[in-house]
Amino acid sequence: LTMTTNYSVISKESIPSGSDWPKQGGVLGSPNLSKIIIAEGVTELYVADQSNAYCAAPIVEFPMSLTKVGSYVFGLYKNSTIICNAITPPKILAEDGVTVSSFYDPYNQMKSMILYVPVESLDTYKSNPGWSKFGTILPIEK
Repeated sequence: LTMTTNYSVISKESIPSGSDWPKQGGVLGSPNLSKIIIAEGVTELYVADQSNAYCAAPIVEFPMSLTKVGSYVFGLYKNSTIICNAITPPKILAEDGVTVSSFYDPYNQMKSMILYVPVESLDTYKSNPGWSKFGTILPIEK
């Protein structure tokens, strides 16, 4: 599923109803999806919240345009592989919009997840306090 709707900010309020993007609880995806691609042009992603933060898709791809991501986006993901095409690691924001240093990860699941990033940004992601929580960070192979 590719999120092609013309949004620059995706939040639980902006997700189209009647699709695999449920509005309630900030759920990203559904069990029937194998991959979610957030369209280029999206700069902010806040689809998950503390009450129900998870992703059912095994692969999620973020666009190069992404500059901000909600701190709950990876909170309860289930062994997902994340592909982040952004050259600069997106800022991590709490629900109130304040920049925070790390993602919400109460069950330490990020350490079992794989993050793919642009090869020129590999060291930057590895040294970022939030993004470095991924267990494996690898370059995107082109």
